[in-house]
Amino acid sequence: MVTKLEWDVIKKRGCAVCGKSDASVGGLEKAHLKAKSKNGTQIIPMCPTHHKKFDKGLLSESELKKIGIDPVNYKKYLPKKGAGAPKPKTAYDEYEKAQKDTAKKMKKANDETKKLFGRKLGLI
Repeated sequence: MVTKLEWDVIKKRGCAVCGKSDASVGGLEKAHLKAKSKNGTQIIPMCPTHHKKFDKGLLSESELKKIGIDPVNYKKYLPKKGAGAPKPKTAYDEYEKAQKDTAKKMKKANDETKKLFGRKLGLI
């Protein structure tokens, strides 16, 4: 793990692949040379575009050479399947979740109302 001070020094060089600065890409990301899911600890700065390409195994041979990775061994560095950030949800997924949550709350409120009025009317 690098300290904030170390990271500030490292990222001054820009993206390890394209050389773009931190400010020009809206923030460089800490890319693990060997995936964190495979216990990798060494990091290099990458712009968001190249970091995504790197993690998906899409960097070209010339791009890999810039960061010192042999294209033959590239797969050893990639994250394990299913590792990393959760898949972003679509608006429809969020809508369905909200509908289910609302239905649960309404059922609970309805049950509580039945109990309350059942007691008052002497039915329970």
